[in-house]
Amino acid sequence: MRWPRDSGPLGGICPECGGNMILQYSDHIHREYTCGRCGLVSSNGGLRSSAPKGDVQKVVDKVYAELSRDIRRIELQPFLGVVEKVCLKTYNGHFPIIKRAELSSWGYEIIGTKIIKVEK
Repeated sequence: MRWPRDSGPLGGICPECGGNMILQYSDHIHREYTCGRCGLVSSNGGLRSSAPKGDVQKVVDKVYAELSRDIRRIELQPFLGVVEKVCLKTYNGHFPIIKRAELSSWGYEIIGTKIIKVEK
């Protein structure tokens, strides 16, 4: 699929100048991004900023508290999708990579495809 100049979806941040990398062309095999500021053409979507790791625990707790009002066990993938959206809106950054050990130290346990909060 091809988009008009500078109107495709955002890919990330340009590694050269810090401008926005915009998707210009995409098919099953190849993607082409261009920088809106310096014109760099790349197959890489650029850099992504992530939310501060120290604040992510607050976001996870807040989202779990909201979603667990009705159900104690929450599906993991939709939960992580909501956490990602909250991180983007609150901190203008993506949800960083979190290991299971980190989640368990925060009091969460992943069982199959569900996440639950373990009371200590």
